[in-house]
Amino acid sequence: MEILLSTPYWFLIFCILTGLVFAWLLYARTSEWEEVRPWLRRLMPAVRFISVSFLCFLLLSPFVKTNFREVEKPVIAIAVDNSESMRIDSLHHSTAEIVKAVNELSEELQKNYDVKLYTFGSETRAGNDLNFSEKSTDISGAMDYIQSLYAGRNLGSVILVSDGIYNSGSNPVYKASALKVPVNILAVGDTTVHRDLSLAGVSYNKTVNIGNNFPLEIRIAAKQSAGASSVLTVSEKMK
Repeated sequence: MEILLSTPYWFLIFCILTGLVFAWLLYARTSEWEEVRPWLRRLMPAVRFISVSFLCFLLLSPFVKTNFREVEKPVIAIAVDNSESMRIDSLHHSTAEIVKAVNELSEELQKNYDVKLYTFGSETRAGNDLNFSEKSTDISGAMDYIQSLYAGRNLGSVILVSDGIYNSGSNPVYKASALKVPVNILAVGDTTVHRDLSLAGVSYNKTVNIGNNFPLEIRIAAKQSAGASSVLTVSEKMK
């Protein structure tokens, strides 16, 4: 703790001198004090001196500066994929085993870290309410959620528990690098590549004049789809 003044410290001399002058003027030449007990004759001037000096000290606008040291544990954010695809596991791990593993990991890390649990699917939610019923998986959305929640805070690491299958949002690799903290992946689920079609990208002109034609480039990615036929429909919705 430190007492700071808005004026130079040598101004305290004036506070002491003012207290002495007041005590001397009020009690030094009073003949009536001869009948007062000796201890009281010494106490009253001392009280007057201290009170006047203290009031003068307050006029110097003092303030107290204190320093507090608080040790904050690094935050470990565990984000668990809550989508239906987590039910499919080539290693025959049940969803109950996944929940158990997450809880055991959380309890172990809590010894040295501040552990926060999150679930994600179409949205990211705080807590460990896992039912593996989400219809979509947005890993990049989970990264954005954690980044906005812990911006400027002591985030030590992110642990992502997922099968790696996502069908919503952008590429999570770029989102993970934006966190500026280690992102550890706990891979769960089936690694077998299934037949799948996905929209890899769309290129178009951002500005088009009314009535003009413009090119539209659509890129489709196909997995395990050799010999299969698919139909892509491009429609226009007028406002």
